[in-house]
Amino acid sequence: MGVETFYDGRLQVRLICDKCDTSTVVSAPSYHLPKTATAQQVKKGIAELRTSKSVIQKARTAGWLVNKQTIACKCCLKNRNEEKMNQKISVKKVASTATKIEPNMKSTPAQRRDIRKWLDDLYDIDKCCYKENNSDHTVADLCDGKVLWGWVKEIREADYGENGGNEDADLMVKEVKRLSDTIDKALATSEIAQQDFRKAYEANAAKMQKAHDGLQARHKEVNDLIKKIKLKG
Repeated sequence: MGVETFYDGRLQVRLICDKCDTSTVVSAPSYHLPKTATAQQVKKGIAELRTSKSVIQKARTAGWLVNKQTIACKCCLKNRNEEKMNQKISVKKVASTATKIEPNMKSTPAQRRDIRKWLDDLYDIDKCCYKENNSDHTVADLCDGKVLWGWVKEIREADYGENGGNEDADLMVKEVKRLSDTIDKALATSEIAQQDFRKAYEANAAKMQKAHDGLQARHKEVNDLIKKIKLKG
């Protein structure tokens, strides 16, 4: 089943990916089996741990998918989503682009369950954004049948979070903001340097002008002295 339990000071659950055998360990809720438990009781207890809310939530925080049918690590889950998305895109390319969508079309209960299933996997409630580069359109493409992204948006805003952005976009915005702040700081530093240079230049120019004026006055005094000496001679 891809689930092992062991004690390390407290009860731990090791989840093993169904596809690649990668494993992760999460702490388990308090659970007690009698020493005389049968193999069937042990099997049932492990199944209950696997589907417990605590284990599923901790696994999802680590990027894993855990439910009654599947245990998938972050990498395999991403690959599965990409494969399914590519299949959906291929099917949509083959389908006629002239399909009409009624303006008052409503989602079915099955479609809403499918939307919520993918939102559980791809939307980070704590960060209030989609994981990686996913979006409402991604969820709509992954769902079975003709699912409108507007339906995804409606369910996501009501039950998951108002922000329809994703982690990659948020990281890009932060990086652009960081670069913008760096450029602004560099420009401010450059302007201060130019002002300091201008002040230093003006101060030195004034000193040089004063020295030049002094030399000219001295030169005039020397010339006047020479004229007086010639007149006396």
